[in-house]
Amino acid sequence: MDNVQTAKEIRIAIKQGNTARVTELIGNNIELLNMMTPFGTWLHVAASKGQLDIVKKLIQLEADVNKLGGAYGGGAINEAASGGHIDVVKYLLSCGAKLNISEPERNPLFGAISNGHVDIAEFLIKSGIDISIKYSGDYMTNMDALAFAQEQGQTAVVKLLEPLSDSAFNRKEIYQSE
Repeated sequence: MDNVQTAKEIRIAIKQGNTARVTELIGNNIELLNMMTPFGTWLHVAASKGQLDIVKKLIQLEADVNKLGGAYGGGAINEAASGGHIDVVKYLLSCGAKLNISEPERNPLFGAISNGHVDIAEFLIKSGIDISIKYSGDYMTNMDALAFAQEQGQTAVVKLLEPLSDSAFNRKEIYQSE
């Protein structure tokens, strides 16, 4: 089987939650384990699908928990947070996954917020993610987690962030004076 066909088989096995098949296909091939696909590494793919057993196996095989990749160039923890897979988020963090806040697309808190995963947002906040970092770019100007949650209409996350946010007081003051 060539690498393209093997990659297709691995992706199918991950989607099906077939840990034994993933293990069989990857074997001891470190290059295949760390292969970068359009969806990131196999760890990104498994994290995005919420396949905790496969995530555990890939890490046991020494997949890099902090390798950047996928559509948004973030870590596997970002994929899990965006997908609403709190068990995978917790496991990746316990294995040393970094909470990458270098860009909004890589920030797992922003991924959780945009998809309405309040439980994951709360867990990431309790785990120490920086909620005060502000991003500016094509689609946002000086936007922190609270402003992003407000923009996304995620009222439950807004309620979670307001008491913790330095900008909440200032933002309320601005709105009241208009």
